[in-house]
Amino acid sequence: MHDIRVNENQPVAAAGLSKVGDIADVPDEWTKITGWTVRAGFEDGTSVTEDGKLEVQATMRALTTVRLNFQYQNNTRVNIGIRVLVNGVAVRTSRYYNSWNYATLVYPIEYQYGDVIEVEARYFGKRNWWNDKSQVKGLLLAANTFVTVEKYSRFNVDMAYDMSYPAAATFYGDDTVSAVGPNYGVKDAKVYDVSGGKETNANPVKSHTWGPILVQSRYPIPVAEDYVVNFGGTFRMRLPTEAKDSSGTKVFGTQMKVRLALWGSGKVEDEYGSTTTEQELMFHEQNLTNTSVNTITVPALTAVAIPDNIDRVYFVATLKSQSSDEYVTAEFRENTGGLAGNWFFGWLNDAPLNIRITPPAEQATIRHPLSQTGVGYLNRKFFTNLTEAKRLTFMGEPDSGTSISIYQYDTVAKARGSKIGDYTAAANERKQLVVLPPTGAIEIDSPTFDPTDVAFTKSGTMAIPDGGTKDVWTRITGFTQGYDTTTVLASADVTISLTVKLSDGTYPSGRKARIVINGNPVVSFNAVGATISGTWSGHVEAGDVIEFQIIRHWPYGASIVATGTQMFVDYQSSKVNYVIESVLPLTTYDSLATTQTQFERIHWTRITDDTNSIEVVREESKRSYAKIRFVSDALSDGSILLPGKRLRVLAKDQAGYEVLFTGMIRDYAVKYDYTGRPAVEITVESAQILMDESDAFYMYDTPQEAFPMLHTLGAPVVVDGVDVSGPHSSKPTGMSNLPSYYAPNTKITDSIEALRNTRKAFVYVDRFNTVRYESTRSATSALTVGDRLDVTPMSYGKIEKGVSTDSIITRVKPEEYKLDIKELDSRNVGSEMPVEIADIASKSEVAEYVYSQNYERVYGEKSETFPVIRHSGDVEDIKTMNFGPSFFEWADAILMDYEIARNTVTRVMLVPKDHAQLKQIAKLDLLDVVTVLYKQERHLVRIRRIEWFIVAGNIRCELFFDRRSRQAAWNSVIEAETGLFTDVFYDLF
Repeated sequence: MHDIRVNENQPVAAAGLSKVGDIADVPDEWTKITGWTVRAGFEDGTSVTEDGKLEVQATMRALTTVRLNFQYQNNTRVNIGIRVLVNGVAVRTSRYYNSWNYATLVYPIEYQYGDVIEVEARYFGKRNWWNDKSQVKGLLLAANTFVTVEKYSRFNVDMAYDMSYPAAATFYGDDTVSAVGPNYGVKDAKVYDVSGGKETNANPVKSHTWGPILVQSRYPIPVAEDYVVNFGGTFRMRLPTEAKDSSGTKVFGTQMKVRLALWGSGKVEDEYGSTTTEQELMFHEQNLTNTSVNTITVPALTAVAIPDNIDRVYFVATLKSQSSDEYVTAEFRENTGGLAGNWFFGWLNDAPLNIRITPPAEQATIRHPLSQTGVGYLNRKFFTNLTEAKRLTFMGEPDSGTSISIYQYDTVAKARGSKIGDYTAAANERKQLVVLPPTGAIEIDSPTFDPTDVAFTKSGTMAIPDGGTKDVWTRITGFTQGYDTTTVLASADVTISLTVKLSDGTYPSGRKARIVINGNPVVSFNAVGATISGTWSGHVEAGDVIEFQIIRHWPYGASIVATGTQMFVDYQSSKVNYVIESVLPLTTYDSLATTQTQFERIHWTRITDDTNSIEVVREESKRSYAKIRFVSDALSDGSILLPGKRLRVLAKDQAGYEVLFTGMIRDYAVKYDYTGRPAVEITVESAQILMDESDAFYMYDTPQEAFPMLHTLGAPVVVDGVDVSGPHSSKPTGMSNLPSYYAPNTKITDSIEALRNTRKAFVYVDRFNTVRYESTRSATSALTVGDRLDVTPMSYGKIEKGVSTDSIITRVKPEEYKLDIKELDSRNVGSEMPVEIADIASKSEVAEYVYSQNYERVYGEKSETFPVIRHSGDVEDIKTMNFGPSFFEWADAILMDYEIARNTVTRVMLVPKDHAQLKQIAKLDLLDVVTVLYKQERHLVRIRRIEWFIVAGNIRCELFFDRRSRQAAWNSVIEAETGLFTDVFYDLF
């Protein structure tokens, strides 16, 4: 079932609870606060469970505000902790140092309909003004202790988490504002003499020093060239007392101004290396006036396109002199009221800082279950570079059909041409078609859809059953139209409204109605008197079923009355959505003359010159290469065997050929013997060496995020059978893919190895020089060799069998790469402009899991370290410190594979007797399963290394099956073959 997309502009009534009854003694341990009632003014949006917890009534991002009010104690400040739990899991903790009598937590949370919210408190102690830190419990007052939940745009910034403050500052939040002010637990106000100078005691007052940087983004936001950015919000700034500019001239508060700006950061690379560049993209300034707190509302600004040298953006608020335009550090006089009276910069909760980043329409993608890559382009209109036939793959949104029209497009005139055709795809159909426009480009469009609106009018009365302790909702039935539900005919934006009239409005508490789509409640509304009403706007798909439900929790019965009870489903006129998965070459193929990949065509030239020797070595997760020696005058001029050219080795006969190895020429040398005859020696490397040498910059926990970095290699890439190859690019597009670890000195091999280990997958470079990632590896035997020709036609020339302690692992050490949340939480503002905001810091930790001390006594400590990824990189996971499960079971499964020392085949040598056998062996790839028959034993083993030696017509191939360091230590299950041999040995390494 698809997710129901909620319109960002959908109004949702705010919810709120107020405390009933004081708590005389909040202990110094986390304690749930109970005894709530619906907060005045929040009745429409508040739903309370039977046990008094706040229940969220819509799927949304919401600003959650918790305020605890303790009894004021003269000259004493209290240390208070607040913790918010959602469905029993703590998602946010706040600690208030040295507050006079209260603590507030303000935090945006992604809620699902039906989530349950709880609040916990902890009293850490108190301190009076003469520093007596005696632990005295606090009295939590019901008055002004509350929790509220209000819808919050996903573009809005979280002051408490997303912003960095000065080192001596902390977050402050209340009903109105999210701000930053003095952290009294770190630094008290200093004595400062406004009238007589700092060196005298005349008229002494206290002050705090802030600026020039008031707040800044805690981490950069990834962008790319041609993205569009903008920002807005309404800010609050406390008037400073005075400052001094660089000349020593006093600057008073009304002579200062606030500058709010979006900055961009990137790197400029040239022949001397890379240089970091910082560039102000857009700003708003406002002079401060003679009022205690200034309001700065950012007007509508013109959005700015990201230049090509910028790949990150961040927000900075600074304090400047109006006359000199210099950045200044100012004194702020200490007011009464503690943090509430001395916060110096913030924004309104109902108009916070919002940063809007919009990628080009051509790059907008959505996740799609039918797409082989997992995503698709949503409503992308234009595709170019169609100079030859291409295969276009499209579908509707999840669970929806679609229709598209394709036109020729003139890229010079920028005009639509003749229609190529109309095409449709049914719900859950992945449709493919071939396009070859004469203009080399196409434009895609879709029809406008405006379904007929649906109305429900109640007929007769309907008693409302008691929902009971299990919250049993009842469908509203009995409409004059003869139906109780409606089925959506096509994907569309919709506004659904309901009005339910009740027979009795004396006891509205506990009576609610809700809108339900496909059995999923999307929003509910409370009764106000004898009426329940509300509106929901969102996106629905074809086949969605809409219904309305009602519930009551009150001992007195009530009924729905016909007069005035009605529901409306109003469809918005809109284009039919479609998703383009890909536009790719019509076919990929390989022949003796040409190879067509997804992004390039290679033309091959046959080399018929005398070959002296060929050595080919291919190995899982390690360097794979070919060394070839020619004896040829024609090749010695270097015109054909140039470094950078592709070269492949074929096993060929009259019936066809098999590719044995493919790579790129890296080294070329001509050597002459005493007769002057040239010998040309070349080294051909697979894509593995490019992975070993190329910087990765990042690590990821999913292959879809990681493999675009391989476009830097210009090599084909296949993920679980899907070709995700792309043209060569100069650097990975890492930041836009939510990296799980920032690793500027890491190579691509290391990054892909960590991903492979985390997923227990398989990665190798195949004989066609394609990088392959496979979640599982086939267990089907690719070749059978034995010591009896009456059983198998191919025999081996040499065999090795046994157990090597080098292959034993008794201790697994997952090296967990993850983001350093603590470092991120400790970041402060910079001291000068422009600021330098680093990526989220990363760290690694090694955990040990020992399987059996008995095995360690036999083999000694045979440990191996496996790099793994421990974090998704998603910002919401960062905020909630969700690192996912540990790697204990992961490590335990590896150790189980090594439970028994297996006396198995580790190596065989094959000597093909004819061209047919040569081609059969050449088809073998790394990690293929080979069946080896040896003295009534059948061994099923995986290939870890392949060596070819071809000299003067003599050919031999050696296969190695023992696992070596950095190779996969897991295996897919290998099923036993039935037949003559009954003793079966499996390679589970």
